[in-house]
Amino acid sequence: MDSVTKDTLRKSTASLPQDAFGHSRDLLLALSRAAQSTQRAHTVEEVYQAVGRQIKFLGGDVSLLIVEEDPGQLVIAYTSYELSFLQRAEKFLGFSALGYRFAVSPDGVFARSMADGKTTYVESTKEYTAAMLPKSLRLMVEQVMRILKVKQGIFAPLCMDAEKLGVMVFTGSFLTEDDVPVMESFAAQIAVSLHNVRLTQQMQNELSTRKQMEEKLRQSEERYRSLFDNMMDGIYRSTHAGKFVDVNAAMIKMFGYSSREEMLAVDIKKELYFSPEERGSHILDTGQEEIEVYRMRRKDGSEIWVEDHGHYVHDEQGNILYHEGMLRDVTVRKKAEDNVLLQNAALEAAANAIAITDITGRLQWVNRAWVALTGYSKEESIGRNVRIIKSGKHDQTFYKKMWDTILRGKVWRGELVNRRKDGSLYDEEETITPVLDNQGNVTHFIAIKLDITERKRAEANLELLARTDALTGINNRRHLFELAVHEFEVARRYGHPLSVIMLDLDHFKDVNDTFGHAVGDQILQNVTQVARSQLRDVDLIGRYGGEEFVIILPVTSARQASLVAERIRGGVENLRIETDKGPASVTLSLGIAEMFHAPQDGSVDDMIRRADEALYAAKKAGRNCIAIFEAG
Repeated sequence: MDSVTKDTLRKSTASLPQDAFGHSRDLLLALSRAAQSTQRAHTVEEVYQAVGRQIKFLGGDVSLLIVEEDPGQLVIAYTSYELSFLQRAEKFLGFSALGYRFAVSPDGVFARSMADGKTTYVESTKEYTAAMLPKSLRLMVEQVMRILKVKQGIFAPLCMDAEKLGVMVFTGSFLTEDDVPVMESFAAQIAVSLHNVRLTQQMQNELSTRKQMEEKLRQSEERYRSLFDNMMDGIYRSTHAGKFVDVNAAMIKMFGYSSREEMLAVDIKKELYFSPEERGSHILDTGQEEIEVYRMRRKDGSEIWVEDHGHYVHDEQGNILYHEGMLRDVTVRKKAEDNVLLQNAALEAAANAIAITDITGRLQWVNRAWVALTGYSKEESIGRNVRIIKSGKHDQTFYKKMWDTILRGKVWRGELVNRRKDGSLYDEEETITPVLDNQGNVTHFIAIKLDITERKRAEANLELLARTDALTGINNRRHLFELAVHEFEVARRYGHPLSVIMLDLDHFKDVNDTFGHAVGDQILQNVTQVARSQLRDVDLIGRYGGEEFVIILPVTSARQASLVAERIRGGVENLRIETDKGPASVTLSLGIAEMFHAPQDGSVDDMIRRADEALYAAKKAGRNCIAIFEAG
């Protein structure tokens, strides 16, 4: 991974919340950065600082308890706690933290940890913290933990085979038991780095001694060879032409060869690279010291990813004598980084809009589908509150219920209307999932949004069709009856008057037979327009069947209804439609019934039945007239 890619990945991951995906990714990246940093370290202090930086990056702290001369003691060689915390603790305890030595009880937690070599997660570090304190101060362990703000932690032994280097202590609220495998791998790499740095320093000391003391050259060379062969990483020396001069056992094992002699015969550029373009792309041809991660080929043809720490050795004239360095197998780490990138790519490519916010609703990450749905770019979205898409179509009760749900750590699902950047509205189906920390506190929200604008429009159209007469555009019989039942109940509850007009087109069959059904349909539409023009907003009209119509007039007596009916009758009487067979016209017969607030008016059906009887009376009276139902 080149420096540009690393920087880009670092910036993108730094802004993501600590959800399950982001948490694992940050641990892996911290492991990767720490591994690279420690390989550049020349002293144990540089290893300590590299570890501390990455744990602080994750929001936690680390302390390194190291075995020095006495295997029965541990020394606090490094801690990343803030100076202000340490000073308070030191003032409280009466001694300095760094360099503090304490005895390891044979049956205590630290001895057990180093003996079995297992990394352990604990909900409370009280037992471990107490084991570090003098017996006279162990009653104060809880006060010390409060000062340092320590609760849970991970204790990882630093072991190299049978060698016990010490214990690495991770603390931080972000830690969970699921982090143990990653932290165990982390500790193993740090142990290797500490081991290597110590050996490297010994090698350097021995080399210096060899130059100064010629008589000790043979002994120094033997010690150097022992260190060289015992390094856990691959160590090599090669010519600029691409032939190995020397390799250690770890290098031979890493590439799957059976012996040192077999590997010395390898043509590096031809046999350890997969393609010609890769052979000239690495430090073999640069002549400069650098660290690079790239893939190589094992003897069996399988792929291995290595981290190369190498440099060239020159003679006094500046000519290259050979290339030497160290290779570390980072195949597992590399694949883990690729998996993180794939997961991120999958979220980016998701068809649904995805947004991650903090607990206040401030956007911290959005995918491309969010940009397409809302019209806000990533740059315009990140850092702003999700209220930028609020439409104003929902009241405070709606939002209160939603926030009450997610702040309790529950998933909320629902439909709502939001507003795009250009001001247009859209319908969405949204699921909001809270992200919880180890204490069960809500820290972030993940919202997944599905655009359902077209679906809602189609549903609205279907609903309209289900209650509307297709020819006239007014209520159909079923929907009119539903509305009429409501008005009937209101009138009965409050004692208001209510009237029904039933109207029928006179001799409409003759119109259809004479002028055709197309003209008949036009007449029905015109009659509807005339009737609607005489009605109030609260009045209801529907096509009852064929050429019959029903009008419901709330808070209206029969006498008042007759005035409306007369205006409709006169308007229709004056209608004329010109056809090739001459003008077509029609008249109406209308029947009116007023609601009886008495037992005989038990339902809307009773009123419509009486209006129908009045309509029959108008027909019988010669048509083109109005009749009002009179109680017998």
